[in-house]
Amino acid sequence: TAHLLVRDFVSGRGATAGFLPSLQAELKAVGHSGVGADLVAAGPVPLSTAGVAGFFWNTSCQTGMAQGDFSGWQGAAAGTTFYSRLNADWGAAAPQAGVNADNFTALFTGWVRTRASGLYSFTIDTDDGGFIFVDRRQVLWDNTAHSAGTQRGGTLVLEGDRLVPFVVGVFECTGSAVMRFYWTPPGEANQLVPESQLRPAPATLVSYSTDAGVS
Repeated sequence: TAHLLVRDFVSGRGATAGFLPSLQAELKAVGHSGVGADLVAAGPVPLSTAGVAGFFWNTSCQTGMAQGDFSGWQGAAAGTTFYSRLNADWGAAAPQAGVNADNFTALFTGWVRTRASGLYSFTIDTDDGGFIFVDRRQVLWDNTAHSAGTQRGGTLVLEGDRLVPFVVGVFECTGSAVMRFYWTPPGEANQLVPESQLRPAPATLVSYSTDAGVS
């Protein structure tokens, strides 16, 4: 197993009035700067809120990172924000104030609500590499630098109509930066994971499995 800060609804605190203060305290306790102003202004975030949180770090290019090496996604975050869905093309610009235009990492976390039961595909189209964990199972570990335009990921079997925790990490070396998160539910076409299926979640330190069962 490998340890990584993620946002997870296992505790059920996402639907409580104490969600936001709890989230801020947990993030600061592990070295993060807290949540972005747009999320703070929204107050407590119920399960009905769509979207995910994003965290950014100024760091070096993470090409060649060893399996389970999350050191580029730790420490005090240089920036935080809230996305309705993951479909970002930052070009050659910085993703937000305080974050480098080159040599940064980003982490996006929350829950995804499944539709039918069956085999799901989860992929990212990024510039440069990254990783995907869904339901605490590794779907992708991509430690190479490359341009956008090719989806990379894997498949796993999930039950229908349930909230599943996920975390997507990406790194940018130089040039343009892109981050898009896709899925293919059973019987449906490949598509960006829609806003309606994404939920934010409070942070907790969990162990993610890299066991078999994901291809």
